[in-house]
Amino acid sequence: MDPGALLPGPALTPWLRHQAREATASGLWLTPLGGDGLLGRRLVRELRDLEIEPTDGRRPLDMMVVITTLADDAWPAATASLAVGGQLIELAHPPPWRLRELFSLGRRRADLRWAIERRARCWLRAGLYGLSQWSPVEPPGILVTTGRRRIGGLRVQVPELASDDT
Repeated sequence: MDPGALLPGPALTPWLRHQAREATASGLWLTPLGGDGLLGRRLVRELRDLEIEPTDGRRPLDMMVVITTLADDAWPAATASLAVGGQLIELAHPPPWRLRELFSLGRRRADLRWAIERRARCWLRAGLYGLSQWSPVEPPGILVTTGRRRIGGLRVQVPELASDDT
């Protein structure tokens, strides 16, 4: 990820520990591509160490952590179980490198910047407020996006949610 694209934030593990301490019910949602690569596996390990359990999407949660990649456009259906005012935390990491991408480093950086911008628009369209994005100092290369659920709920059924026509 381009280090100049975002302001640096706190180290991820202590910040997540503090957020989980304030929540009465928390859960983890792992997208199909979320656990891929070194960063994805590291995030899964850290969340298991913090004892944030995977969610089934049925019980109301005060905090939900989603692990995904920046290339993944799938919006997790389990976010509908987030309580009003509940905090949604998305930990997005770049997809694993492929050999053909080694020759197009500039293009990969441009794609990552575009994905960061698209992610923020997607969250705003979904009806979340208090949106913030930052990159933790430890581990580097992760995009943290946080927001809270509005009273009206999440609008995740909108088909053009991930489009970039804004």
